[in-house]
Amino acid sequence: NVTIISLLLVMATSAGIVAAFDIDDISAFYGFEEMEMVKLNHQIKNLIGAKDFSLLQELSLKDPNVLETMEWIENLPDQTEQEAEDQIVQFDKHTIESMGLKGWLELEEKSQPWSEKVQKRVEYLIKWAKENGYEKSKMERLNLNK
Repeated sequence: NVTIISLLLVMATSAGIVAAFDIDDISAFYGFEEMEMVKLNHQIKNLIGAKDFSLLQELSLKDPNVLETMEWIENLPDQTEQEAEDQIVQFDKHTIESMGLKGWLELEEKSQPWSEKVQKRVEYLIKWAKENGYEKSKMERLNLNK
């Protein structure tokens, strides 16, 4: 199936970018804390295996698409810690609006234990979701999941 192959290629390229970068480079770009990046690297290694991860890392450093993406990322202006946090919160809000609070929390719980910073963000977003009526997914709110 072309869609599955395309998805795997995108995942491999994304994993290749993660594998090719140092943890500090990725964490600065995505606004991740170092602990979250260590987890991401560990999850990718567990998914594809350490040997394949090393091979992917080696191949990624030769792939023109990965190298071009890395250069683009490296040339982006640095974000402040607050700008990165704001970006994460906005992304999480969009995710909650779509998936609902319950679905989003199920995803977030997989990344526990949380740092104090992440715990405060989760508490803020739970309160925000309840105040704005996003406990249910968009499909449930629009009664489209029948």
